[in-house]
Amino acid sequence: MKKCKRCKITSTENLYCENCQSDTKVITEATVEKHKSNYNFVKDKILGDSAEEFALEIIQKFFPKAYRVKGRQPLYDIVVPDDNDESIFKITFEIKNDKRSADTGNIAVEICKKDGTPTGLNISQADYWIYFAAGGMYLAKREDLIDYCKNNNFKKLNGGDNWNTTMLLIPLIHITKQEFFIKLNLEEENANSNN
Repeated sequence: MKKCKRCKITSTENLYCENCQSDTKVITEATVEKHKSNYNFVKDKILGDSAEEFALEIIQKFFPKAYRVKGRQPLYDIVVPDDNDESIFKITFEIKNDKRSADTGNIAVEICKKDGTPTGLNISQADYWIYFAAGGMYLAKREDLIDYCKNNNFKKLNGGDNWNTTMLLIPLIHITKQEFFIKLNLEEENANSNN
């Protein structure tokens, strides 16, 4: 038996709560424990880097001078320099690869450390956030994402390295319906790059 996190009623449904008709997936304690035991910083770093490289390839089709920021940079991952002055950034991007989104039905948005120190969305200076989630690639203006998070009461969860990061869990079924959260057509990009 599983328990819905929203209404706390036991449900036999594998994916969604029958009682409250919640479109938030029912998550078992076993699933949480499995994710805890499977967390690997090095593996996640490699997956994040490959997502950044893939996003960079797409961005460079429109902005050839775009490049990845080297080293640990919490403000943004990819920059597009100004055409006349490369020390000025015209556009900046933060890239997120949420590999668990297909299983959980949510995207995780990092907001702070467990002690309340702001991180992620709360310190990012990127103009746009690109999310790889549930097999799709999504683009959102950071300010719109901030407003959406502030105006909704999303579940908070600790995770990440040593479970020291607090994240908001945003149901994909809701955010993908928002006008500001734009799904990019990867099939079209792949077809264009093969020609």
